[in-house]
Amino acid sequence: MSTPVSLHLLTETCCHGKQKAIHVYDRGAMTKIQFQFENKNVVVTGGASGIGFEIARHFLQSGAQVAIWDYSQEALDKAQTELGQWKAQLKTQTVNVTNRDQLAQAAATLPKVDILINNAGITKDKSFAKMTGEDWDAVIQVNLTGLFNVTKALLEKFTAPEGKRIINISSVVALYGNLARQTTSLQNLASSV
Repeated sequence: MSTPVSLHLLTETCCHGKQKAIHVYDRGAMTKIQFQFENKNVVVTGGASGIGFEIARHFLQSGAQVAIWDYSQEALDKAQTELGQWKAQLKTQTVNVTNRDQLAQAAATLPKVDILINNAGITKDKSFAKMTGEDWDAVIQVNLTGLFNVTKALLEKFTAPEGKRIINISSVVALYGNLARQTTSLQNLASSV
């Protein structure tokens, strides 16, 4: 069994005040890994807030062109304001990951994709006895089927010879469980298979 590595993510500023690289440090060995994403096109679903927002911000700081897809126009407006210093690199779109027509339209606006971050997700935390069929369906539709829908819609946009970079964000609940998070546990387990 391998030992978990604690990684610390931060950015460094270059000479003109622009942050151009994402650096990841292994806290134990203090090994520095630098990532530069100039000329890379990134799509982040659920990127208008939370973890997705921070992922998008780090890619922007590292020089990437970033498309944030989120279902909430209000959250997108706020993200656009907060990320205003990178407006030339940023594109936001209202996209529901469960709507394949919306996804096809959004994908058509992108010239190419180098990196996809499937981060969109919802939770309906309830014990199994209190969970309704509608709760179950909503979580599976967004968290699992949404991941399939987005990846399928963008598959032909990956044109780089070095291949596709698709990162699926999920929850640690898939590994350790939680009484009130059955749908999250099963969805994350299924998306990791």
